[in-house]
Amino acid sequence: MRGKLRELQQRRAKLEELLLTHYPSLRAGESLLPEWDTFAGEFLAHDGYQRLLAGIIRIQNQLQNCTKFAWISRYRLANLHYMVAPEKLMTLDELPPGWGLLESNDTPGLRLRQPAQFMRTNGQAPWLERIGQSATARWLRQEGLLGKSQCFQPTLNL
Repeated sequence: MRGKLRELQQRRAKLEELLLTHYPSLRAGESLLPEWDTFAGEFLAHDGYQRLLAGIIRIQNQLQNCTKFAWISRYRLANLHYMVAPEKLMTLDELPPGWGLLESNDTPGLRLRQPAQFMRTNGQAPWLERIGQSATARWLRQEGLLGKSQCFQPTLNL
């Protein structure tokens, strides 16, 4: 199964290279030099590319025991997605498409092995604000600063 994943990742890299030739507007514009620029494939309605990504995600889910890394990308929860792992635990083929890899070793700090691609988010995340409000209200009740019947209302409207 890892061999199939490696093959699909190689196909993805080759297809992205070809698509950038035909669609130069899909360059993310993050780098001064075009050969270092990342591919913004989320803006492309290319059936073959989307099927290839779906196949990669399906195999990765099987290898990772159905962990939900793809959900983070699907729901656009952040602009940059990084996997943090001990050194040599993961290969670049095992990363979800567009994710970066930070590796830790015996020295302090993390080493960037693969940069992440910048991804669009859905803008405001009201569900994240509700989680924060709920956690804050629970903490205030726990500390006795807020009665159980009172509802926590934020004072700042961010």
